[in-house]
Amino acid sequence: MKKILIISLLSVGSGTLMAQSRAALEGDHNLQDRYNIMKEKAETFNDYKVIRNVVLDGVWQIAMDSLQKEKAALKIANATIAQMKSEVARADEKVKKAEVSVAESDYERTHLSVFGMLMGKSLFVTVMFLLVGGLLAGLLTILGTLKVLRKSAREKDLTIFGLNSEFDEFRKKALVKEMKISRELQDERNKLAALMKA
Repeated sequence: MKKILIISLLSVGSGTLMAQSRAALEGDHNLQDRYNIMKEKAETFNDYKVIRNVVLDGVWQIAMDSLQKEKAALKIANATIAQMKSEVARADEKVKKAEVSVAESDYERTHLSVFGMLMGKSLFVTVMFLLVGGLLAGLLTILGTLKVLRKSAREKDLTIFGLNSEFDEFRKKALVKEMKISRELQDERNKLAALMKA
């Protein structure tokens, strides 16, 4: 009978221990919950908790598995972070290239090359306005000078025409006078010849 009692106690004790180990090992519990279950289900002996090696080994294995999972998750997270950092670096590089491209485009939009010299468009426009203004001023000066020269040439032509007219008139008068004097001279010669014959 003693044997049956010991066997029944052992079976109840082992059932309790098995229940303790199953409760601590089964289910979806975190490490803190498993520790608390193991502590509650453990037997007490003189203020000490007695935990079977199987339960401790199981909890230890679960803790190690959890650590391995966390390490794997950390490794994956670090790989993801490294990948994201490389993507961010590539994106930063693209942004820098885009900024450089925008700066070059802006520079090309605001500058142009004239005779191999780079100058701003506003400076080019100013120089062109000054150049065109200078050419217009030169043209107006030349046109004004030509107008004065034409007027002077007309006045000279009128003066020359007037002088030619006066000269022609003077020559006609001189010719008429010369003819008159020559006739008078001839008349006087004829008179003198008639007087000499007579």
